[in-house]
Amino acid sequence: MASEQLLKTLENMSNDDFETFKWFLEKPVVEDCKPIPKCHLEDAKRTKIVTKMIESYGDNLAVKVAIEVLRKQRLNDVAEKLKKAYEGE
Repeated sequence: MASEQLLKTLENMSNDDFETFKWFLEKPVVEDCKPIPKCHLEDAKRTKIVTKMIESYGDNLAVKVAIEVLRKQRLNDVAEKLKKAYEGE
């Protein structure tokens, strides 16, 4: 399930990486995909971020956005792990 895979990924991140991840969600990451407003992200915990991503993008696009953000953060191994876990479901 996308939400579980996303949460697992975010829970394994350092706090600094998580803050950077949220920062990227405020930006256009994937074409035709609106950024999430900063007010929804600022003090949000990991579970809230996952919920907001699923609400905003749906399962498949939320995972795609997460993978792109992780790549922008140069966390390619984490991005690949999420991609494989989600595709393997």
